[in-house]
Amino acid sequence: MKKLVIFHFGKRIVRFLTCAVALIMLMQTSCNKHFPPTLPTYVPKGDPWFSRNIYFPDHTDSTGRAAIVAACCDSISAYLQRILPGTSTRCIVSYCPCDSSLINLDVSIVGLSGQTVPPPPPTTPKPGPTGDYTYMNNINLEIPEATDTAFHYFDYDSTIKIPVNGTTESDSRVIAIIDTGLDTTRFTSRIGSLIWGLPGTGTIFSVIPNESYFVLNDPNHVQHGTAVTGIVLNQIPDTKPKIMSIRAFDARGGGSIYTVSCALSYAIKNHVNLINASWGYFGDVDSVLFKYISKASENGIPIIAAAGNTRGHHNPTSVCPTSENTTNDLSLPGRQLFYPGCFSTQFSNMVTVTTLASAGGELQLPCFYQNYSNVFVNVGVLTKTGRQCCTFPHPSATDRLMEGSSFATPVVTGRMLNLIQASPGNTPRSIIDQVSEKTTGTKYTLNGSFIRF
Repeated sequence: MKKLVIFHFGKRIVRFLTCAVALIMLMQTSCNKHFPPTLPTYVPKGDPWFSRNIYFPDHTDSTGRAAIVAACCDSISAYLQRILPGTSTRCIVSYCPCDSSLINLDVSIVGLSGQTVPPPPPTTPKPGPTGDYTYMNNINLEIPEATDTAFHYFDYDSTIKIPVNGTTESDSRVIAIIDTGLDTTRFTSRIGSLIWGLPGTGTIFSVIPNESYFVLNDPNHVQHGTAVTGIVLNQIPDTKPKIMSIRAFDARGGGSIYTVSCALSYAIKNHVNLINASWGYFGDVDSVLFKYISKASENGIPIIAAAGNTRGHHNPTSVCPTSENTTNDLSLPGRQLFYPGCFSTQFSNMVTVTTLASAGGELQLPCFYQNYSNVFVNVGVLTKTGRQCCTFPHPSATDRLMEGSSFATPVVTGRMLNLIQASPGNTPRSIIDQVSEKTTGTKYTLNGSFIRF
């Protein structure tokens, strides 16, 4: 991730503006070649004081963007000087590779410890240049299953490889998996031919700040992205697609609006067929993420998103429900919504997925720790009874079980790829409505739609 580090001591550093203009122009030139520039980076120690995103529309030029970034950093420094005279800020500016519209500011206080300082509100800096741009807090995102799951499937035998079956491959079908990355050593050797890449050495595999763009790996201790990729491929029995693996979540399973928006931009610009989003956050609509979901919709790219899970530890003995856990009903008044999944009511390209359990006959229940809704969730994946209730076998070992809406999502992603090509002109949601079964009991998804795992 390209960075500039600006130290503020109550005065504006004019040199920053010149450097920022040059950096943005260099990045735009390089992105035309799909190859971001190699520039020095600063690795911050500890978490920043706060983090902000700036999104610029396409019509703004590099000089105007740099001036606004400089004004934002100056405004933050002035705020700190007013409440803590004599202190200084370090404003770390990150530029999304191949998308100069998206900029992140990580701001730290220099030389201050043991004191809590409230950050300024994300308002337009004054005095300073004005313009058509969005200035938002950078919300942290998480993959709950990547940090705490009821089934510790990461201890499976590493010598057992995830099989990559099928007789043919397709260069024209590409699924983008935005996650913790991909460990190709967990698969049989054929996985190498399925990795999407640009000619030469310009393929981006990570948008995590302070990491190399070009390394394909999955350092997450449960290898969440690797498992998701395996499930996707297992749902496509014959002609395998290319996999665009974009690492937007770190080894701890943490990401942000900035990293997922940057990853979405890369997938959209390279015209993928589907995007798998097994992640999200509870809270309000974020304007920056909304813009990238809108871009995917405008380009006709379906996004298959997780409905989300209960926060915290999941007890393995409780994942299979005996009754409805209404605390996870996103439709009830006052509930915090889970995004991007809850964008499903606004965008027809968004399909939101949860997991369902059989409750006898045709009756179903939502899994105990997973969100559900007959408004926001489009389809449920109905799991088997018994030990596999509300769980999915790890793609490398059927005796290792995983639970969470993260793993229901790639089931739908894999199956959707063939369906959208067989039904050109139909929206992903209309396709789901056509091919899914409908429950005769209480509806825990839109129209009671479900598919069997």
